[in-house]
Amino acid sequence: PSYPCCSFRGSMVALNEKTGAILWKTFDMPDNGGQVGGYSGGAIWQPPAIDPKRGVLFIGTGNNYTAPADVEACQNATPLANCVAADDFFDTALALDLKTGAIKWSRMLQSFDTWTVACILPGGATNPNCPVPTSPDFDLGGSGPNLLENIVGFGQKSGIYWALNPDNGNIVWSTPVGPGASLGGIEWGTATDTKRIYVAISNSDHLPYTLVPSGQQITWGAWSALDVATGKILWQTADPTTGSIDRGSVSVANGVMYAGSNSGQMYALDTTTGKILWNFASGGSVIDGPSIVDSTLYWGSGYREISGTGNNKVFAFSLAGAKEHGEQSGNDNNQSGDHNGQK
Repeated sequence: PSYPCCSFRGSMVALNEKTGAILWKTFDMPDNGGQVGGYSGGAIWQPPAIDPKRGVLFIGTGNNYTAPADVEACQNATPLANCVAADDFFDTALALDLKTGAIKWSRMLQSFDTWTVACILPGGATNPNCPVPTSPDFDLGGSGPNLLENIVGFGQKSGIYWALNPDNGNIVWSTPVGPGASLGGIEWGTATDTKRIYVAISNSDHLPYTLVPSGQQITWGAWSALDVATGKILWQTADPTTGSIDRGSVSVANGVMYAGSNSGQMYALDTTTGKILWNFASGGSVIDGPSIVDSTLYWGSGYREISGTGNNKVFAFSLAGAKEHGEQSGNDNNQSGDHNGQK
């Protein structure tokens, strides 16, 4: 909490695929000369979405780690004021030219957010490296953009999902899906099948909220589906393990959404209704969605860096594997998930 902080600036880099030579590099923070005391942060946690037709790369950025002293003072005194430099692209959706890296448009999605991990270490707001104690840490984390024909979508740790016009960054719609927190909100990846957008809500601060349309009130994680055209919440399904957070990314294929839980369970949900079709007890916390290749799910388990249960396993699931074991994948009466579909 007391180390000299910070000079890092987030950037997006394009490399020659054959040689690795840097073709262009675009920073999302003002130049600080490599010295502390200026703007820093803006880490890019997520993979980009690339639109060859428009010649554009879409990416979301992280929060500031630091800002100049006068900016931090302004933010502390007037939290809703726009105190930062015009080229301080924190918590921002960016569209970059594929050939040059030039910024074509930007859409800032948070009023201020100068934050470091020191803010949640012992001592909290009194730590020297907690510059603006009221900052929420609501960056655009690992939830990479969902690119569709007429929108590019971003999930934020605030719990809000944003649909933007890919040509100019204007907001088409925004939906508060669930409570925000430094671990989400929407922490890692979202998914789409072009009809719906699928979102995991972590709710790591265990705030109360009401699910749609059931009216169920919970203080833990859940999964949601949003209408692509309007952002309307179509369904929300609570994690069956009371108290578990759901930071993990989700995947979708063939009418099924796949989601992992900090509890160690892996789930398959019906994309139309949100009904849980299948689950598997992996033995370790799951914060990723599966990779889906040739009708097989490849799924990792065991994250324990910030919280959770270690396991360090990779599973492969398929309908063929289920048949080999004499199992009935998707059977409503078989919810234990000990071996369903394991190959």
